[in-house]
Amino acid sequence: GWVKQTALQATSGTIYWALIGVIYSVLIALFVVFLWLFSQELSTLATLILTSWLYSFYCFDYKISAIGLRSTKSISFFESNWSFYFGFGFPFAAAMVIFPSILSSGVYALLFPIFVCMSAEAEPLIYEKNEKLSEMD
Repeated sequence: GWVKQTALQATSGTIYWALIGVIYSVLIALFVVFLWLFSQELSTLATLILTSWLYSFYCFDYKISAIGLRSTKSISFFESNWSFYFGFGFPFAAAMVIFPSILSSGVYALLFPIFVCMSAEAEPLIYEKNEKLSEMD
């Protein structure tokens, strides 16, 4: 019935999001290590940019799940609004880069719930279509 199909869709969506998160994290690590071989400053800058998107992705995942948006739609929305998500995640990522490792973990634990709450209230637009995230199919 529809319960079995809904459970299957929810499970496949969760697996899809987990795989995207893992693949993106591995690619970040490989890219940053590659850049570190050439320039440590460039590596730090790339880490800041890429983790801004990653933290934003983590924060908005709760909202995307709550409104029931399909994975492919949410990825395309994320790609079309990359600058918004970079700006949203930048303060969070900057705090992680600035503080030492152990202190950074504590700052992450304090900031993450705040950013999740902010993402729940945020309404980024697709500028070409003037469509909000919560209004997507």
